[in-house]
Formats: sequence, structure tokens, C-alpha cells
Amino acid sequence: DRVAVVATNTRATVVSLLAITSAGMVAVLLEPTSPVAELERQLEVVGAHMVLIGTPLHGELHERTVTPHGTAIDGTDPLPEGPEVAPVDADDDHLAVMLFTSGTAGSPKAAMISHGNLTSNQQAVIDTPGAGLGPDSVVLAILPVAHMFGLNVSLLSTLRVGGTIVLQAAFDPTVAAAAIARHGVTVLAGVPPMWRAFLDAPGIADDTFSGVDRLGSGASALHPTLWYEFRDRFGVELLEGYGLTETSPVVTSHIGIPVRPGTVGKPAPGVEVKVVDDLGNEVPADDTGEIMVRSAGVFQGYWEDEEATRAVLDDEGWLSTRDIGVLSEDGYLALVDRAKDLIIVSGFNVYPFEVETVIVQHPKVGQTVVIGRDDERRGERVVAFVTVAEGQPPPELDEIVDFCRARLARYKCPTELHVVDELPIAPSGKTLRRKLS
Repeated sequence: DRVAVVATNTRATVVSLLAITSAGMVAVLLEPTSPVAELERQLEVVGAHMVLIGTPLHGELHERTVTPHGTAIDGTDPLPEGPEVAPVDADDDHLAVMLFTSGTAGSPKAAMISHGNLTSNQQAVIDTPGAGLGPDSVVLAILPVAHMFGLNVSLLSTLRVGGTIVLQAAFDPTVAAAAIARHGVTVLAGVPPMWRAFLDAPGIADDTFSGVDRLGSGASALHPTLWYEFRDRFGVELLEGYGLTETSPVVTSHIGIPVRPGTVGKPAPGVEVKVVDDLGNEVPADDTGEIMVRSAGVFQGYWEDEEATRAVLDDEGWLSTRDIGVLSEDGYLALVDRAKDLIIVSGFNVYPFEVETVIVQHPKVGQTVVIGRDDERRGERVVAFVTVAEGQPPPELDEIVDFCRARLARYKCPTELHVVDELPIAPSGKTLRRKLS
């Protein structure tokens, strides 16, 4: 059975997740800021048997929507009491969780992550020389559990070693800084927009991170300029790594090795990385190619989508990331480009096709193309190009944003709009996105 969890980082969320997976069921983790229409589509894809919600939603998701113990929401029944159930001794291949991702390209899909995928990547994190993750660790868990980085790095890896987790339901730099001081936080994993927020927020002391042993950064590229600015201000080095939902997630990190800004470090223990050309042949060191990953953390595939699974997983267990990178002679990986069309906003994946499908439904829009552009605060921002529907006036940005917010998560909505006479289309019918970027 698949049980969806739509909640922020709270104790009830963590208990629910552990209860579902311990009982041998599959936890489907959904982003609580998504509009009901998007959540309904995701629930339909996975065929969820029940939905646990920990935050108020505008609309009814499922006929069996309940709140977990310790959570009260008006109009929603609490989860009924039931008999105590002994934990299931699940094998490594038994599905544990599903999270929505694009696959490594395309429309969002439900990635199937097994118990073995999770535990192997947890062990890779723990075994990394210099990780220092143990019973005395105090981890500030800000990244959402519906994000693989927050789920398996901040939450489950810490529980595995018996450490302490400080949960923060939503990120606020001032609140986070106070929590670091109050709880003696020793480990914090975050995304680049968080580091920028710490720099820009008033009242953040220069010694805020003096007691933190490790600051890990991932989910989107960390610009070297931001890295140096953060180090010069706070006196600590951000340890950038690389990973994907499909790899559970850690592939590389800077833990325990000299930091080389502009790279994402070296492969974690038990993780193989190679860079290949268009024919699948491994390229020499310092040459550019597609990043391929193989490990026990590589996922089981996409839910009920064998074609998409075969497109990214070969018979030898190598995952095609669709990310372009360079592997140095001494093993450091540098990202040249993310998956070709993928936009990463504050660490969250935005798939242009999904946004375009919504925008084109607006009555004033004829055609549309969505791209990403660099953004200092969020990594990238969503930019929409539209043509005007016949007989209609040009749409305004506010109109498009309001239309999208009713159908998409806020971070997927465009923050910039360009009305154009025509869009660049190749003879094959393929949109030439790079001409717009």
C-alpha cells in the first residue's frame, strides 16, 4: 500500500514516515506548498490508498485524508487508533519511499526508492572520512523531507547514528541562526539560496557558525563568488556536493578533502562516477561529457514507467544523469551544465514542459516557451516567453503568475515574462531554447 504524506518538517511527519515504512508500506512524500490540483495529479499517478496531511490545504485531496497523531486540522479527521503492528523485516529491494522528480529529464515521475537504496547512501555519508556524524551530532533539519537531500541526509542518516535532529518547518535565516545557538547545532545541510539569505539578513552575527562542524551545500550549483563571500564573512567553508533523487541522493562531496570551489568534490564511498561521450565511451580526465553514476543507492526506477526507466538505467546498473561534467585527474567532479532543460529554483527542480502546459491554457497566450536564467538569490528563476492569442491583448506578468499559482507550486511560477511575435522553432518542430537564453 502507498500512503502519501503532505506535511512540513515536524515530529508528527517524522513519526508518520517511520511508521509507514516500518509497517512495510510505501511513503509517498509530497511537497506541502503545492496547490491541490498538482497534488491530486500526483496522487492519481501513484494510486495512494491514504493521505496524511500535516498542514491545512484548500480543497479535499482524497476520500481517505487524515491527520497524524499530534496534529489537528479543522475539517480533517484524525488517523483512527489501530492495533500495534510489529515492524516488518523488509529486504533491501522492498520499496520504502517515492518522491516526484523529472526523471533525469522530462515530465515529473515518481522515483521508487528501496530500503537498500536509502541505507546504502546513509552508510556512504557516515563512512565518508571526516564526516564526523555520530551520537553527539546535532543536525538542524531545514530542508523538507519531501526532498531527498532533506530526507536521507539530514533526517535518516542522523537517526541511523543516534544523533539529535532539530526540526525547522520553514526556513528563516534569523530563526535558523537562533536555533543554531540555542541547540548547539554541529551539522547543517542547505542549498545556495539559504547561504545568500544568511549573508543578507540583518542581525546575523559573524560568529553564527563558529560552533558548526560541517556546512553541506547541494541541490543546486554553488557559485564560487558566493562560496568566497560566505567564507570571508563567517570564517567557515561550505562543502558542496552533488546528488540526485535517483541516487538517494549523495554522489560526491567535499567532506574530508581540500575544498576546491567550482567543483562538487569527490565520489562518496561505494559510489562510482564516470564521464562519457555521446557514444557512451569514457572520456579522458578533464574532458567534458555526461556524468554516469553506479552505486547501491541508485533507485529502482520510475513508478509504472518502464520506458523512462530503461532510458536512464543500463543493464550494468549505470544511471544516465543527463548532467554534463568534467572529472579531473585527481578525482574532483565539476558540473558544466545541469540536465539540458531543467531549471533549479532554490534547490527544487522545475520542468519547463510542466510550466508551459499550464501557461498555454491562459486565454491570452498563443504559444509559450519556459527557460531558466541565473538568479543570485535562488540559483535560477523561471522565465516565460509567450506569443499573444489571436484577438487578445498581451498578458501581463501578474496575470500569468496568478494563473500559474492556482495550478503549480509557487517556485515553479515565472518571475519574468516576455511577449514576443514568434518563438524560435526548428524545422523538426523542436523549440530552440538556447536562442532565448
